[in-house]
Amino acid sequence: MSADTVQRRAVLLERCAAQRERICSELRSIDGQLEGVQRGIRIAQGLTTLPGVLLAGSVLVMLVTSGRVRTVRMLSTGLALWAAVRRLRPGRERPAGLLADTDR
Repeated sequence: MSADTVQRRAVLLERCAAQRERICSELRSIDGQLEGVQRGIRIAQGLTTLPGVLLAGSVLVMLVTSGRVRTVRMLSTGLALWAAVRRLRPGRERPAGLLADTDR
């Protein structure tokens, strides 16, 4: 290799190292900014694994925004729909007499 080629290579390697350091610095900055978002996501994921907490929070919000009578009405309708969906969902045993047997 000629002296010019060696010198050019050294300059390019130095430039690459400086760019790599700038990129790493920017990534650390972005990671620091996203820390709060990641914490919020972890909290939300933790809440979704506790359906009782989710249900209690939902009922509380409904009580505050809708009133007691309307909340009870919405909850009873929701429970009836949930029970109907569970009964009709495929892969479950069919309740006797509710559905025609189509396997024959």
